[in-house]
Amino acid sequence: MSKTVYILGAGASYSHSNKEFPLINDIFKVAKKLLVTSLITDINTLNPNYGCVEDYIGNKFNKSIFNIKQKLNIEDILTNLEIDIEKTKSNDLQIVRDRIITIILVTFILLDRKSVYYKRNSEYFLFFDRLKDNDTIITYNWDLLLDNILDRERIISNIKNIGQVEDGILKKQYLRMLMDLSAYRDLSWDRTSAPYEQYNSKGYYLKLHGSIDWLYCPNEDCGLYSKVFPIEKIIGEEYLIAEYKCRECSSKMKHLIIPPVLNKNYSSFPFVKKLWNIALEEIQSADELVIWGYRLPPTDFYNRWLFRQKSDKLKKVTIINPDCFKKIKNKELKRNKTFLDPFLDIFEASKIVPEISYYENYTDYISNLKYFDKYR
Repeated sequence: MSKTVYILGAGASYSHSNKEFPLINDIFKVAKKLLVTSLITDINTLNPNYGCVEDYIGNKFNKSIFNIKQKLNIEDILTNLEIDIEKTKSNDLQIVRDRIITIILVTFILLDRKSVYYKRNSEYFLFFDRLKDNDTIITYNWDLLLDNILDRERIISNIKNIGQVEDGILKKQYLRMLMDLSAYRDLSWDRTSAPYEQYNSKGYYLKLHGSIDWLYCPNEDCGLYSKVFPIEKIIGEEYLIAEYKCRECSSKMKHLIIPPVLNKNYSSFPFVKKLWNIALEEIQSADELVIWGYRLPPTDFYNRWLFRQKSDKLKKVTIINPDCFKKIKNKELKRNKTFLDPFLDIFEASKIVPEISYYENYTDYISNLKYFDKYR
């Protein structure tokens, strides 16, 4: 059976949500628009607990998170912050980092509560309908838009309350991730845990940069240290983030979000390292890669490495993104070298070059309306 591996970036959720979910550099702008009550008290005033974020960005970048006209590159900010923390070992800077992660968390949590994203004609539902059992989804998104469509809440609730998953799960990708790879799997042992010699590809849902609903215990002396538990409910009353404690040591659990920084330090989280190992196996098993809403940044060496591990059996690469080409007069197209060249440098360097196709959006993809056919 042919296997497709889908690689999703922020542009996929952005497109599915009719542009309400932010691209990576619009998170502060969207947080301000939402007037996140635990962060922002009015249109131009940050909650005092978060003043350190505004001060840090002002001092280091001469910009304000309240100025919508100013572009804030969150990758630059967090990378600079990580280097500052490494060099100074400052607890104050660690607090700034934690506050920025909380802004990300609250922003995506509040956005996710809007039911408008769960209409049957939205793109993730169209994607759900076409998903085959052995297809794998690799995503760099923290949000829960697709997780919920894959029955996240019901699966976690069943595991937590009755210890098993009831029948009726139509797509098994999220279920396999939870039961085969997460801490729910680590708490048990059965014959499927035996070492394997040859990889047996299955369809998985792999979130390589973490997720707003993933919690882990930070206590290094705990038996559940760094084990990751996806949780059903993230916020409690009055839209406040619920506080969870580790069942074994009662430490306050932390959310696992890997920020968009140069050194992502995946090795600190064995679960994420496990996801990357499975992603490697899945990429090498793929007949087709569909890259949807994902941009390959110049500094993202991990994903460049991952894509280069493709096998010679890869027959087709599909790129779904409005940034593939620039539209010029008379509906002619000009290749967007900044966007496309990083992908072409990888896939056109293959011994057997796969067929490469381009689509402006997911609806065009399922209609097989290629970029060139649409505009020429």
